[in-house]
Amino acid sequence: MPTLFEADLRHAAYYEGVLHRANEHYLQGGEALVEALREFDADLVNIQVGQKWAAEHTKNNAKASKLCSDYCYNADSLIYLRLSPHTLIGWREAALTASQEAHDRYAEAAHLHSLGMACLDLGEIDRMISLLERSLTIDRETGHREYEAANLGGLGLAYAELGKHREAIEFYEQALQLYRDIGARWGEGIYLSNLGTSYTAIGQAKKAIEIHQQAIAINREVRDRRSEGYALGNLAEAHAALGEYDPALTLFQENLIIARELFDRQSEAYALGGISRVLWATDKHVEAISNASVALKILQEIGDTRQVRLREQLDHWCGEQARSR
Repeated sequence: MPTLFEADLRHAAYYEGVLHRANEHYLQGGEALVEALREFDADLVNIQVGQKWAAEHTKNNAKASKLCSDYCYNADSLIYLRLSPHTLIGWREAALTASQEAHDRYAEAAHLHSLGMACLDLGEIDRMISLLERSLTIDRETGHREYEAANLGGLGLAYAELGKHREAIEFYEQALQLYRDIGARWGEGIYLSNLGTSYTAIGQAKKAIEIHQQAIAINREVRDRRSEGYALGNLAEAHAALGEYDPALTLFQENLIIARELFDRQSEAYALGGISRVLWATDKHVEAISNASVALKILQEIGDTRQVRLREQLDHWCGEQARSR
């Protein structure tokens, strides 16, 4: 007869396995993706109970500690999509503690990175930078070049969020060089598009378009559908910056199709926000406000801090509409 502790450990281990398998199914795409989301949603309560138990026993049991780390490490894509930013950060903080208790430097660096990236959606950029810098230090100590590149790219995102795009470009270039050196095409595809976004921001949209097109080609080559969707949206922004609204609208719509295909609500909101800006620029004000309102609702539901900017934009548009009547 197992003890209560042993029964709880088995429960936590079982549902970590369920979560891991669901994440693998999600990454396969297609029908497997839909089934993965069903699996996750059906077992969410037990998954949360298992993760919570593992987190609470991290300091007194090595198996619980490993499970706590694995709940994040083995299901990164799915928990990012399905958990709120605050819940996600709680899981990642627990996983970080677990990896430190186990003296697992590779896992510690991975959790520092993931925690830093989770801070981006909450607008906690100073904390994000600190976490990524700590992760970067460990990666350089352990020679984990793929994660080193990811942290450099993440720092680029942080500085871009602060509006410091020339610093961001420097970090992106460092990340891209590392990805090329180790032949990690998936990483090159992701951060090429982020590089292009910063070039758009500093007024070099034509150069950005070339970069985004390269990124999309790589995304398709490695079958990274999610990154392809974001890159299409970034390419749309570059066209819109040049006043090329027809291709921009088409690209945002393609971005929206992929976001909905992957059940990626964040990307869906960004695509709808981009569509709204194009519609406003082309004097389709009612449609613009309608799309922006849907985007805002999604951002509020998922807890993305970018809702603040969208709310300000929407309030301004509604004011413009009222004054024009």
